[in-house]
Amino acid sequence: MVREIESYQNVIEGARRVVQHYMPRIVIDPAWPLCPIKEVARVTGGYGFPVAHQGRQGMPYPFLKVSDMNLPGNELRITVQNHTVDADALAAMGARTFPAGTVIFPKTGAAIATNKKRMLSREATFDNNVMGLVPDTRRLLPEYLLYWLLSFDLSTWASGARPPSMRKRTVEEHLLPVPELSVQRRVVKEIEAERRLVEANRALIVRFEAKASQALARIWAESE
Repeated sequence: MVREIESYQNVIEGARRVVQHYMPRIVIDPAWPLCPIKEVARVTGGYGFPVAHQGRQGMPYPFLKVSDMNLPGNELRITVQNHTVDADALAAMGARTFPAGTVIFPKTGAAIATNKKRMLSREATFDNNVMGLVPDTRRLLPEYLLYWLLSFDLSTWASGARPPSMRKRTVEEHLLPVPELSVQRRVVKEIEAERRLVEANRALIVRFEAKASQALARIWAESE
């Protein structure tokens, strides 16, 4: 029985290492053109979000904060949120929404160092601690942009001030490798195949943790 549990634990630990250490990386071909981000995406900050408009659910548009990036289910794409607003609230705040496919990340304070990047899965807006990149889909796939950013250190764009912050111009001028859309699609397809394998490891962890728990339960039952 002990050997059985140890075998389960070995599988769990191996799967956890895969999940913890996997990072999508795009192998850059030197022949790919480099473009300032501003040529292929719109760089935008968010809006002030008065407390009076916070905490509402069931409205048409998510209003996202950095903390929403930590919610379960939002590990890659934003699918849940703590706050929503309607068109009247947006007008009152002087805010606008951004399309699905916009890639967002923290732009101020210690949150920059967390290196969180997420993609909007629906039309939404975000507060002024967040920066967004709205790709020109005629030249840049949202998924390609997201996967490139996942291996990019956001601190590169941060100022040396305390607390640190990002300047829009710094982000706009950064050079991004932008191959043809057909190449971007191939890159995205390869990375998504890798991610499916990583998710399979997550499922393996859950399954083998259950097996280990069942084995331990049998041990306790037999010892009574």
